[in-house]
Amino acid sequence: MGCGSTLTTGPAQAGPVLFSALLSVLLALAPAAAQETAPRPRPLALPGGLTVAPVDVGVEDESGIPTLVLRYLAPEIAPGAGRWTYETALPAMDRLCVEEGLAAEARMGTGARQILIVLMDRVVARGQPDPDATQFLSLYTRDGDTCIWELF
Repeated sequence: MGCGSTLTTGPAQAGPVLFSALLSVLLALAPAAAQETAPRPRPLALPGGLTVAPVDVGVEDESGIPTLVLRYLAPEIAPGAGRWTYETALPAMDRLCVEEGLAAEARMGTGARQILIVLMDRVVARGQPDPDATQFLSLYTRDGDTCIWELF
């Protein structure tokens, strides 16, 4: 079909057209539902100038303690990419816990007592090892409207 074309449907085409319309409606609704559990899609500027992009949010309960996991892409933490070490990135992870993690917990209502912030220099599949990737992990205990850093 080109510009200005008219789609004419007969009985044989009604099924695919109806399916297509229904699929369009479902796809239009899907992003709204996904936004309830996904972090903000825009890059975030953090203390010290570190910029991260949200990757995903999930809940893990492997240790018997529900943990909200927020993962972010942070190419600047790659070896040789700049000045970022775990220690210099820690204030940024603290801020992510308080501003993004607590908000995600309130929005999702998971009951998680812990929040894990993960910074990655490249996207790594959840649960899959990638020895070439640099990842910084910081675990926090949720205490009201604050995050308490945990050494693990």
